[in-house]
Amino acid sequence: MVMEICDSDLKKLCRTDVTLTPLHINTLLYNLLVGLKYLHSAGIYHRDLKPANCLVNQDCSVKICDFGLSRAIEAAEQPHLHALPNTPRGEGDHDAVPGVPHTQRLKRNLTGHVVTRWYRAPELILLQENYTEAIDIWSVGCIYAELLGMLEGTRTQDRGPLFPGSSCFPLSPDHKHKTDYKYHTPGAQLAVLLHLDWS
Repeated sequence: MVMEICDSDLKKLCRTDVTLTPLHINTLLYNLLVGLKYLHSAGIYHRDLKPANCLVNQDCSVKICDFGLSRAIEAAEQPHLHALPNTPRGEGDHDAVPGVPHTQRLKRNLTGHVVTRWYRAPELILLQENYTEAIDIWSVGCIYAELLGMLEGTRTQDRGPLFPGSSCFPLSPDHKHKTDYKYHTPGAQLAVLLHLDWS
């Protein structure tokens, strides 16, 4: 996929010493949600939304990039998409989903090891197999919280991810203690989400 070069990405923007107005933040959020809605209407889960994967321009346009972990979900698994007009799957035969011939007989499984830990939805942390596009919406909510940290009156050093967990065993063990099981509690990232103290 080839895209035109953009001015920055949301990760770099959040690290710069600038402030945004509520209008800037709402415009960025709206444009991100419009792009995500289009992906979901095509039956695609991005599965790795984070500020670094959201390219931005000075006019607050947002382009979603890095589709390395994204997956197309079969139309049969998403009956709610049939009723959406003007979408990539809104025309023609809804059941005709392209497939690679030698993999068509294999059972379709969605992997759980997706999304950068700090933007990972609770259902992924709890290892649910049948998650939905809601995992991308959770990531957008985490990104939105970081954008709110750029409002006037906030300090640059206080900016950062909303849920900065240290590990998420078994998917992302603590990088400093990969072999020490006491650091591999299943709820380290979940504890941050629930504001629990596991020590």
